Amino acid sequence: MRTRIPAKAPRRHTCRTLLPVFPVFFMTILLLLCSVPAYAGIRMIDQGALLRAYGFTNGQFNTSSSLIDTIDMDVLGSASAIEGQEFNIDSAIEFFTAARYGGVRVTPSSRRVVDRELPRGREGDLKLGAAWLEKLQRRDTSQESCNRALAFISGRSGVGVSEIRDYYRREVTRRLVAIARVEFPAGTSLPETIQPLIDYVASFDGRGNLRVNDEALYRCLYESVRRQFGTGTGAYLGYLKTIESVNDSLRNTVDSDIDEQRRIRNR
Repeated sequence: MRTRIPAKAPRRHTCRTLLPVFPVFFMTILLLLCSVPAYAGIRMIDQGALLRAYGFTNGQFNTSSSLIDTIDMDVLGSASAIEGQEFNIDSAIEFFTAARYGGVRVTPSSRRVVDRELPRGREGDLKLGAAWLEKLQRRDTSQESCNRALAFISGRSGVGVSEIRDYYRREVTRRLVAIARVEFPAGTSLPETIQPLIDYVASFDGRGNLRVNDEALYRCLYESVRRQFGTGTGAYLGYLKTIESVNDSLRNTVDSDIDEQRRIRNR
């Protein structure tokens, strides 16, 4: 006679039996979060952090701040004329420029933030100048204002304007390549694949002016992105995401232009 083996009762999960699962679950969530790019876009400096370090509420620049009155008068007169009327600070970056060379004092904890974003010495001077070029590239200031800013920084620091331009291009290249390594498929040739994007963001003409919204550079960028469409590698989307780190509007324009040309050809 065959012995009948009783069916095993369904296992009931208690808190004790589930405990080993929780570390694995949370580690999985952490890995997923870490896989998401930690950038919202390339920025030479974190303006919000700097403004908070200087005491501006919620990291928002206020033209009527009493802190402006603590800037050395000679520096204030020259720096404030960069973008507008003399002795009238018009923007956050104009304030950072005046504060850097105008003797503005902050607490030790705030000084650590300021030194992180704009280090003392040559590195900070180059970074500040690059931030002005970035502002121009975003069409948030004029070429004339940017040129005055670079001349002012050069005069105060001894760093050449051409050195600031070179630093800006190197930083744009370094940051875009870092983003592209995350967004593009493994093995993508960099920076060669995104060279047209680097050129669009950081090219200068014969007079040393940044080529902003340049049609010829845009056409090269457009063709470079278009060639990645339909490859099935994910490179097209990766390129768009890399462009998005520079400017949302630029990304949308490139994508829209490529889509429009595709519809025209399919008619």
